[in-house]
Amino acid sequence: SSPWTESGDDVSRASGKVGVGTSSPANLLHLKSGGSFDIGLESTHANVGQKFSIGVSDPSGTVGSAGSGIGFSSASVDRGFFFREDGNVGIGTTAPNAQLHVIGAIAIGDGSEGSLSGDGLALRGMNTVNIRIRGGRNTDPSTPEPVARIKFENMDKVGAMISMQPNPNSCNTCRYAGDLSFFTNWDANDDSGVTERMRISSN
Repeated sequence: SSPWTESGDDVSRASGKVGVGTSSPANLLHLKSGGSFDIGLESTHANVGQKFSIGVSDPSGTVGSAGSGIGFSSASVDRGFFFREDGNVGIGTTAPNAQLHVIGAIAIGDGSEGSLSGDGLALRGMNTVNIRIRGGRNTDPSTPEPVARIKFENMDKVGAMISMQPNPNSCNTCRYAGDLSFFTNWDANDDSGVTERMRISSN
């Protein structure tokens, strides 16, 4: 007898695992291929009108080199979202070199910001904190080490830096009792060469 049950247009199986390309499926649905393969998702609805796919490939779109992963594609974008085997995720790239690597503009808003097009990074909203950088906690106000930093660097890791550090002469429990300092000649490989150019004190 067939392990499948037919009911009108429906086909079902009460138990077991299904393998496509393998006779020993390890999951409820196990797909196996000797090369790249895609799962196609398509709707004939007038408001959709595109085919989407989920596939396994290497960065070049085939299988055979390192850095393979799962790509999500549409009819107009090839692997716009790529989850690589090492856990890195790429949006706009199939070769992510960080846990999240985005090539293209990023827009983050609360729905009231209007158009965000044309910006490399846009963080906008109404009556909200748009950017918050939170560093470690310094428990000794007598040694005002930088608690939070913003660093700007080129491909040679040379650039500038903005840092916030607690002010020992201010109220230690006040929410914004910190100095803001601006530095140049910053070398990512050697913090000792940095030069402080300006400081805004909380006093």
